[in-house]
Amino acid sequence: MRVVFLHALRAFVVGAIAIVTTGVAHSGDRARREPSALTPSLRARGYNACFVPDNGFGSYSGWERAGRGWMILPRDGGGNADGGYDVVIHFHGHEAVRHAFVEVAERTVLVGIDLGSTSAPYDHAFANPETFTRLLDDVTLALVRKSDHPNAHIRHLALSSWSAGAGAVRRIVSYFAGRIDAVILLDSLHSDYEPGPRRRISLAPIAGVAAYAERAVRGDGMLFLSHSQIVPPGYPSTTEIADQLIAEVGGTRTPRQGMTPLGAELVSGFDRGGMHVRGYLGADKAAHCAHVELLAEVVRDYLEPAWSMGDVVPPAPDR
Repeated sequence: MRVVFLHALRAFVVGAIAIVTTGVAHSGDRARREPSALTPSLRARGYNACFVPDNGFGSYSGWERAGRGWMILPRDGGGNADGGYDVVIHFHGHEAVRHAFVEVAERTVLVGIDLGSTSAPYDHAFANPETFTRLLDDVTLALVRKSDHPNAHIRHLALSSWSAGAGAVRRIVSYFAGRIDAVILLDSLHSDYEPGPRRRISLAPIAGVAAYAERAVRGDGMLFLSHSQIVPPGYPSTTEIADQLIAEVGGTRTPRQGMTPLGAELVSGFDRGGMHVRGYLGADKAAHCAHVELLAEVVRDYLEPAWSMGDVVPPAPDR
């Protein structure tokens, strides 16, 4: 079986560019990753979660404009006979997620948007609901242009963010939850503390995501949320937010084990209906970078298997 070596991602970490990801592809099958085989050798050669090389677009096209975003899609089309396309719109680090994404995705269109190194530009840009409506129109027009199919349209839609990109996702979900089939938050979701000494998490900034989590546990959509152990200065960590959302749906974490090729060690998880939470060790820049490649795994393990069958909510993969 032919092994296609490492493939990379680039991630932006608050004001700096970091390059990320890795993967193994097998001839005649979709990409499969072998962390136990790859990770030690990659580390020995100096690779880490924030610096690995870029090995191209694989079976995907190069980036093309789609309104304020950039779009790639499979060279062989990827749409249905009626022009329906499955689309992931990712906020923050579109070059980062592209590398692993093209190694494992088969049909899904990726649209990437980068607006800055903090959540504020994303939050402000999508404060007006019309901004997202225009983005969907622009993506649809780009699909028509690229596919030459007059009826090209978005069949399934997922929102994804890494790091600061959650500013956009929080806004969009609060307005358009019924239009969105999946929400993916990769070490990304933060809020504020309420005034006072008790450090209570303010639910207002994440109200839309919390409501979406309630829907997801009922099987009406999918929410995938990952978190590291990074403790930010003065506002809740992604771990605290994950704990809050799990508590809101009356859930409990369970221990998990696993290792991504970039060295992120899985230690906890929660699955109920379409809601999935994954907790990883690590409290440094590399730990944060390592979450970017998880978009590819979510597409491979959750979205494409379900969407290819016409389902909206994917079940949790066997582990």
